[in-house]
Amino acid sequence: MHIRRLCVAVIAALSATFATSAFAQAPIGDASSVQNDVQASLNRKALPISTGGSVFQNEHLITGDASQATLVFLDSTDFSLGPTSEATLDRFIYNPDRGTGRVQIEANRGVFRFVTGTQDKKDYEVVTPSGTIHVKGTEFQLLVDKGYIIVALESGALTVTTNKGRVVALDQPGTSLTVHTNGRVEGPRPFSGTITKYADAQFPYFVSALPPAINVVTDLTNWTGCYVGAQIGGSVGSGSYDNTYSDSSSLAASSTSHASSTRGGFAAGGLSGCGYQLGPVVIGGEAEYGYDGQSSSETISGGEYTQYYLGYPPPCTGGTGGSSGCHMTLLSRPSGPEHTLSQAFNVTGVGRARVTVGYAVLPNFLFYVAGGLTLASTNTSLGGAVTMSSRSVLYSGSLISASNNKLVSGGNAGFGGEYAFTRNVTARVEYIYDRLNPSYNYGFVSTAVTGASKTSVKANENTIRAALLFKF
Repeated sequence: MHIRRLCVAVIAALSATFATSAFAQAPIGDASSVQNDVQASLNRKALPISTGGSVFQNEHLITGDASQATLVFLDSTDFSLGPTSEATLDRFIYNPDRGTGRVQIEANRGVFRFVTGTQDKKDYEVVTPSGTIHVKGTEFQLLVDKGYIIVALESGALTVTTNKGRVVALDQPGTSLTVHTNGRVEGPRPFSGTITKYADAQFPYFVSALPPAINVVTDLTNWTGCYVGAQIGGSVGSGSYDNTYSDSSSLAASSTSHASSTRGGFAAGGLSGCGYQLGPVVIGGEAEYGYDGQSSSETISGGEYTQYYLGYPPPCTGGTGGSSGCHMTLLSRPSGPEHTLSQAFNVTGVGRARVTVGYAVLPNFLFYVAGGLTLASTNTSLGGAVTMSSRSVLYSGSLISASNNKLVSGGNAGFGGEYAFTRNVTARVEYIYDRLNPSYNYGFVSTAVTGASKTSVKANENTIRAALLFKF
C-alpha cells in the first residue's frame, strides 16, 4: 500500500516537473495588446495570455470574433492577429550581440500584420497554406483564407514562393498579391482601401497602419494568362525581282532581267496567345492571321532579238554581179529586247507564329521583343510582248500572260510596348519586319511563242500596327 502511494507520488512529481519545464522556457517576447477572446496553448496545454504577458516559441494562438492581439518579439518584430485568426510561433532564434537569428511564423487562417525587427531581413519568413513569404525589411498585411492568401505591402519588399515553386516579387508599396493554393497568382495590383471582407471584417484589417501614400490610382496587372484581340495598321515593303526567260523558238540564249520596287498597303486581322510571368520577365507565344493589301508592278525586260533582212553585205552598196561580186544575201542586226514583261506581285494575307519575351518596365507597362515564322498568301502575274528571231521570218511578236498563286514562308522579328488599362484589357503598339523569298515558275504557250519564265522574289515588309487585347 505504501509502495503504491509512493509510485503515485513520484509520477505526479515527474508530471509536474515536465509541465513546469514546459512553461519555464525563456519567453521570446510579450503581448503588447490583447483584446477580447484570445487563446494560447503550448505543447497542447492552455496558457494564459493577457496584455503584458510573455509569449513563447511553438506557442499556438487563436483569436475569436471581434478579437485581436499584438505581439512584440525580443528583436522588435511586431506581429498582430485580427479576428478569427490562428497562428503558430514556430521558431525564434535571436543573438542580440550579432543581431542574427531566425524567425518563422505559421499563419493558418485569418488576418495578420507583420513588421520586421532588427535581425537580418533574410532571417524572417511566414509560412501559409499557399506558399512561403520571404521578407526584405518589410511591413505587410496578410489574409489567409480557404484556397488563397492576399499579401498587401505597406513598405519595403517581399517575395512569395508558391506551392508550385514559382517566386513572385512584391516590391511596390500600396500593391497587393493574391496567391492560390494551386499556384495561380493574381497581381500585383493597387489598393487604397478595402480589398475584400473576412469574418465580417475588412481587409486590410489594421487600417490605421496604412500610410496615405498607399493610395495608388493606376491599375496594375499580372501578365500571366491568355488573350484574344484585333489589330490594325499599315505596311510598307520593298522587293527585288530576278527573272529568267527562255523560249524554244528563240535563236537566242536564255535571258535574265532585274527590277526592284516599293509597295504599301493596309493591314488588319486577329490574334491570340498566352503569356507567363516570372518576376518582371514575361515569356509567351501567339498566332495571328490577317489581310495585307500590298501590291506592286514592275516592268522587266531582257535578251535581245535579231532582225534578219535581205541586203548587200559590206562593202557592197547595191547592185549585182560585176567585178565587185556583190550579191543580195540574208543579213542580221540587233533590234531591241527579246521580251518586255510586266511583273505584278501581291500579298493578300499574312499569318505569323511568334515567341515573345518581355520585361515589365512598370507593373502595367510591358516592353517586348518577338520573332518567329511568317506564312503569306501571294499572287503574281507576268505578261507582255515577246519578239522572236527567225531566219525564215524576218521577226514575229506575241503577247503572253500567266499567273501563279502560292503560299510562301519566311521569318519575322519585331518589338513593341503593351499597356494594361485594367486586369483584362491591354493595348499595344508594335513594329514587325517580315522577310519572304519565294520563287515562281510560269509557262507560256501561244501560236507564235512557246516559252518559260522563272521569277525569284526577295520581299521585305515593314509593318507598324496597334492592337487591342482582352485577357481571360
